[in-house]
This record gives sequence, structure tokens and C-alpha cells, in this order.
Amino acid sequence: MEPAQAPLVGRDRELGILVDLCERALAGDPRVIVVAGARHVGISALVEEAIRRVRRLHTPPPPLVRVSGLAWERRYAGELAQRLCHAPGVHSPLPTLEGNADPAAVTMSLVDRFRDGSASGLLVVVEEGQFADPQSLRAITSAVERLHDERVAVILAMADPRAADPELATLLRAHSAGTLTIAGLGADAVRDLARVHGVLLSPDAARRLAVYTGGLPGLIVELLQEFPDVDWETAYEVPPAPRSVRQEMEAVLGDNDGQVRDLVQALAVSGQGSRAVEVAALAGIDDMLPAIDTARSSGLVTARSHQGQLMLWFTNPMLASAAYDAIDLVTRRQLHLAAAERATDAYERVHHLAEASNGPDAALSEEIAALAESYAAVGRWRQAGDCWVLASRGHPDRALSQEYLVLALDAITGSGDLHLAESLAHEAEAFPVTTRRDVALGYLATLKGRRGRAEHLLHQALDHIADADAETEAVTAHRLSLHALGDFDAEALVHWGERCITVADGGGLGLLPAAVEAHTLIGLGLGAAGRVAEADAAYRRTLEVLDTGAQRQRALMGHGWLELAWDRPQQAIQDFQAAIPQAHWQGSSRVALWASGWLARAYLEVGDWDSAMAVVNRATEMLDRTGMDLIAPLIHWTGAEISAHRGQPKAADWHVAQALAVSSEYLIVRLPTALARARVAQAGSDPDATLHAMEPIATSPRPASVDEPGFWPWQDAWANALVLKGRLDEADTFLRPHEERAEQAGRHSQIARLGMARGQLQSLQGDIDAARASFETALGAIEESPFRFLRTRINYLYGQALRRAGKRREAAVVLRRALDGFAALNAATYVERCRRELQAGGASGQRPGGFDVESLTPQEQAVARLVAQGLSNADAARELYISVKTVQFHLTRVYSKLGLRSRTELAAHRSELTDAVD
Repeated sequence: MEPAQAPLVGRDRELGILVDLCERALAGDPRVIVVAGARHVGISALVEEAIRRVRRLHTPPPPLVRVSGLAWERRYAGELAQRLCHAPGVHSPLPTLEGNADPAAVTMSLVDRFRDGSASGLLVVVEEGQFADPQSLRAITSAVERLHDERVAVILAMADPRAADPELATLLRAHSAGTLTIAGLGADAVRDLARVHGVLLSPDAARRLAVYTGGLPGLIVELLQEFPDVDWETAYEVPPAPRSVRQEMEAVLGDNDGQVRDLVQALAVSGQGSRAVEVAALAGIDDMLPAIDTARSSGLVTARSHQGQLMLWFTNPMLASAAYDAIDLVTRRQLHLAAAERATDAYERVHHLAEASNGPDAALSEEIAALAESYAAVGRWRQAGDCWVLASRGHPDRALSQEYLVLALDAITGSGDLHLAESLAHEAEAFPVTTRRDVALGYLATLKGRRGRAEHLLHQALDHIADADAETEAVTAHRLSLHALGDFDAEALVHWGERCITVADGGGLGLLPAAVEAHTLIGLGLGAAGRVAEADAAYRRTLEVLDTGAQRQRALMGHGWLELAWDRPQQAIQDFQAAIPQAHWQGSSRVALWASGWLARAYLEVGDWDSAMAVVNRATEMLDRTGMDLIAPLIHWTGAEISAHRGQPKAADWHVAQALAVSSEYLIVRLPTALARARVAQAGSDPDATLHAMEPIATSPRPASVDEPGFWPWQDAWANALVLKGRLDEADTFLRPHEERAEQAGRHSQIARLGMARGQLQSLQGDIDAARASFETALGAIEESPFRFLRTRINYLYGQALRRAGKRREAAVVLRRALDGFAALNAATYVERCRRELQAGGASGQRPGGFDVESLTPQEQAVARLVAQGLSNADAARELYISVKTVQFHLTRVYSKLGLRSRTELAAHRSELTDAVD
């Protein structure tokens, strides 16, 4: 096992688990505890600290016996067990075991050894367990199994057990329940570890170092000590490999033939994920498979098939760096030139030419910049940014080099990799102030949620816009439209979007990427301003023109958001699903994350909560990779709400904490954060916390578009909390204008949400008839819509109101419907509440049998009979000479009284309804 190389940092959780497992064993529950992880992960430091803490908990401290596996002794059966039996600390000598001793004798000797502890028990540590002979490890396991209430804890530490003899696999499976697997450190812990060693890293640099090293503390410390002058803030510089990795690489290559070395060198030049056939051709290898197999078995390379092509990767980035650094400069340049000549992709070609260059090359840099322009023209921002960085690094003119780097910053920001963009921003901050520099830095500030800084930079750029060219003016207007989106200010969004397009068209820049994206933003702004027909027409025109490419990804996301706001969640789901696969569009992770956030909301509304949480989990990983803070609260809103409803308070609190961690004045951050907190508080029946969460939204000035029905469903949370706190007049005053606006817009989901709040208000005012009408209206508004979750929430509050008004029979029917809905969603919190309400009303949680047609009024029977025959609500209304709303009202009461949930269930009882009428 590797020696402890650094103070224990970032291991509080693992340390607590290991100490707890040891304490259980020393309390009379003997066990083998496997501590496993990759080499350099710091197993030694963790085990040593755990032992120190455990021994301090006991007086006297339990004796400690330790042995270590030795690679050269693995072939000698029972060798480690013999050393363990005679390790220091034995009270009485044990008989010497002969080599290759009988397994039963080995086991019984260990049983005697383990029983030889003190009153405080016995601690046994087997280090480097991957090198122990299998018979000894089996004997240790068997011996512990023969103990009863002895106080014995055996820690089996295994570095990189995956590389151990396959014979150990069965043993590891036997201990899977007691295995503590140690993973690499996260970015925060890496930052703390670097600080301990005198190196201050930014969060983004710490994240890059964590990714590069796999978070292995031993390698992190080795790098920081061996290369104290490396600038970890510069993302495009490939870090060096630590000495131990370089030695590992050379040892493997030295043990194999020249073809393996040629293959490894060619892969180092070609880059991670290269096609095997091209790597082999660059290496000059005719029969590549034997060399690939050798490199794989040595742990250097992984290979897998992708779309019919065999692709190659180094097993970690440090090996790639070590392999590249090991190539002499002449060979390296020759390989790059050969790779450039063979390249069929312009992006690969210029990268190899840049690497082969011996110094600044203005002509090559300008060629690369022209390629970057072509990528930017179609929204392929990552490729554009990478090329502009290359052009910047290789151009001898300082001013032009800085201009290219600013363009790279803008493009990388557009791609959504904000960690990388932050690295470039550190350089751009030192450049002379220009409009494009301020716009690029303001763009990054917007997407990081830094509203004040974005406002300052973008308006500083605007102050000097008269001196800028048309393209810069158009780009500035586009960035200001994104800034307005952050404020969810539809009027400003449309204004700046139109200005961008006008300037671009006037300057002959109609296909400017910023102008194309402005078209997609204007449609969203029009929709949020309530100009539905214009918004729909704008998106349809845009989608007709953008039939492919990254810009269509943006249009699909924006159109999906409108579809969801306009009560068409199923269509929204289709748009979002199409917009998320970033690689397909060669587009932006920013857009993919927006689409993911709203896709999760759409799944939540239609009741597909498992899919919603799957989207949240994938998006959370992408948030960590990209640093897209502006979008994080939208993702975590859904995660918090579903977790709270499913009775998972720790998960709900975690999602809320992640949303709160984004400190921003942008409303597009504050709104979902407030809603996440409010929905968790509602699930906890805490109206005070709900009011506290929503108060900054409800009582502060806000753009009119924040209240546009369908976009941000916050009003019912505020109204319900006011009602539960007894502030009934305030709730009534608050609801009225929102109810009128929802009716005018014809937004059924908002009508239903506000009707639910109105019904709760009227219920507490003691007017159960008015409350019943409000709840029925709410249910009728979404009767033919797929808002499964909302319908279930309404039924719950409706049944609760009926039960508290003494309408037990009606309440039981409605509450059972809510119970079924919440049970289908696995919403454990509300399933239990439904059952409590049913019990309080004298009913059980079971659905009653029978079909009581006689419980219906004559008009309800008439409506039920026509709908059961297949007539629509409108047809039934014409047949009975009543309004559609009246049909909806009666039909909802029919469902409630008969315990039905759908028109299909009602149609199944058509004959009984007909018999009753006859």
C-alpha cells in the first residue's frame, strides 16, 4: 500500500463509515471490512486515521496487529496467514505453519489468533491485500465467520482490486456488504488539499485538476510538489504527468515490443477517442490488433466500438500526457505533419499543423481563424472557440492575438462550457477595454448568473456602440436580449432581439449567428408578453428555415417552452427531447440544459416522475461539468419537488441547497429557487416557510411577463399559504387579477391552479357550496388535458375541504381518487395524508365496490349517459341545451360520486346508466 502522502482531506464521510464499522465489530459483531480503491486514492491515510480514532475511544486501546501482502509471496499458499499468526502482539506463541498447510489448519490457527485479543478487542489490518495469497484471505474470512461474540475487526485494505488476481473476485463478492469503496476527491476537496500544500486554486482550476488526476490525492500532491510553477488556471495547457505515471508508462513500454510503443505514440498524437485504423496507419502497423490487445492488457489503453468503428483511448488523461511527453521533439513533429496530411477533417488538420509549428505563424493562424468563423456561422461554438484559441496562441501580432482570444471566450461561453470560459476570461480581463471584450465578458457574467456585472459590462459596451461595426452592435443587442431573459422581461427581450435583427439585416449580416438566435428569442419574448399568435407564427417561420444544425436546437427549446406554457405538455416533451442531444446538433450544452430543465417540468406535470428524475440526474451531472449556474435552480426545482412528495426530505433539501447556492438577482434564478423552497415547504405542511420562500417574488416589483399565465406557476403557492395562515382577505385580493388574466388567456392549467386556491379559500370561509363549484371548475378546466399531477393535487384539497365540511361520503370518493393518483406517482408523503383524511372521515383507503347510479341527480345521469355513449362535452351540451361549463361541472361530480377517473371508465358502465334511465 502506498505511504500516507498528505493530510487526510475531504474524507469525513468515508472516515465516519469506517470508524462505525470498526466499532460495531469491537462491540461483539466480528467482521471483515474491505477498504478498496484505486492506487494513490489515499487508503493508507484513511485507515491510519480510522485506527487512531478507534483506539482513542477505548481504554485500554485494543491491540493492533498488522501485516502486508507481498507480491512475490502470492504463489505461496497460506504465507500471509502464517505471518499474521506470528505478528507482534501475540500473548502466547502459536505453532509454526508449514508451507502449503492444510486450509482447515490455517483457518483454525487464525481463529486462535483472533481470540487472543484484550478485553477491548483486537484490530487487525491487512495492507496491500491485492498482493496477499488467496488461501490466506479465504482463511481470514472463514476464521472470522467462526467467531461469535468476540471483539474483532479485520480491515482488509486493497489498492486497485480490479487489477488483482481473478481468484480474489469471489472473495470480494462475499464481502460486498462490508466493502467501503474509496473514490477520488471532488473539486472542493482538491482545492482544500492544494491549500494545505501552499497552492491556491480557483474552483475551476480545482475541478480541472480533479478530472485530470481522477481526484487521487497521492497524484495531486505529487504534481503540486513536482511542478510548483504550473499554471493550473490555464485550461488549454495540458498538464504534465506526475513522475509515478511516467515511470509506469515507461515500465510497460519497456516490457513490450516496438509496435506497442509506436501505437501508444501515435495515439498520443492523434488524441483521445481516435479511430484505431487511423492510429495504426500513423504508427505504420499493418496488423494492429495484437498491439492493441497488449496495450489493453497492460492497462494503458481502452478500446470500444462506436458506430462500427474501433476507437482508442488512454485509460486516463495523465497516461496520455506521459505518452506525449515521452516522444522526442523530432518524432513528435513528424507524426503531427503525417497526421495533418492524412486528416480528412479540417478541424483535425489545423490542430496537427499548429502542434507541428516551431513558432508563431501568421498565415496558419489566419487560416485557423477563418475556419473558426465558418464554425461560428452555423453555431458550432465549441469547435469555433478551440480554433480561435489556436489562432490566438500562434499569431505574432499581439493585438490580433488578443482579438482572437476574445472571440474564443465568446464562442466557448456560447458552447456552454463555462469552466473553460472562466479560464479564458482571466486572460481577457487584462486586455485593453474594447466593446467586443466587454460583450464577451458580459455574456459570460449573464450565464453565470452575475446580474450586476453583466449589466455593467453590457451597458459599458452599449455606451461605445457608435464606434463599433454592425456585427459588434448586433452581437451586443443579442447579449442584452439574453440579459433581459435573465430578468424574464419580455418587453426588453423583444426590443433587443428586434434591434439585433434590424442591425444585422441593415449591415447585410442576416445570417449572423446572433441574429439567427435572436429570432428564436423573440418568439419566446412574444409568448411571455401574451402575444400568442405572433409568438407561434414567429417560431413556425424560424423552424421552417432552420431545418438542421445548432440553431434549430435553440428554436426547438424555445418553442417547447411555449408549448408547455400553453398547456401542450406532450408536444413540449417532443420538442425538448429533440433539443437535448447536444452532440447530434453539434450545439450548445446551455441549450441542452434549458431543454432538460423544462423537460423535467413537463414530465412532472403529466405524471411521469421517474422520467423527470432521470432528466434531473443527467442534467445535474452536466451542470457540474459546465458550470452553467444560471440554469441550476430550474433543474433542482423539479428534483426538490418530486423528492419532497416522495418522502425523501434529505434529497429535497439537497436540491434546494443546490438552487440556493446560485446567488443571483436574475429572476430566472430567483423564481425556480423560490418555487423549489415553496413546494418543499408545502409538502411539509409549513405555510410560514412557503410565505417566506415566495415573499421576495410576490411583494417585489417584477416585469408583467412574470405573471403571464402558464410560464411560472407561483401564484397558487402564495395564495394557498396566505389562506392557511388565515389571511383570507389578502388571498382574495391577490387571486382576483390573476384569475381574470388566466381566463382572458384561456390558460387551463392556470385556471385550475387558481381555482384550487380559490376553493381552499372558500372552504375556510365556510362556504362549501362555493368551494365545491371552484374545485369542480378547476377539475373541469383540465379534464381533457394530461395534467395528471395537478388533477391529483386538486382532488386532494377538494376531498379535504369536503371532509372538513362534514361531507364524508363525497369526500371519500374524491380522496380515494387523489389516493390513487398519488400512489401511482409514488408520492408517499401525500399517500399517507390521503389515508389520514379518509380515516378522519370514517372511511378506509380502499375503493368501495358497486356502481350507485341512484346517487346521481337526473341531470347528472343525463350527462353521464351521453358521455358514456361517446359524445364530447360540446355535443352533450348541445343535446341538453346547456353550456359546456355546466357539462364539465356535472361530469366532474359524476366522477366524484361514482369513484371514476376517466371517460373510458364511465363508458364501461354504459349499460347500467341506460338501465337506470329506462
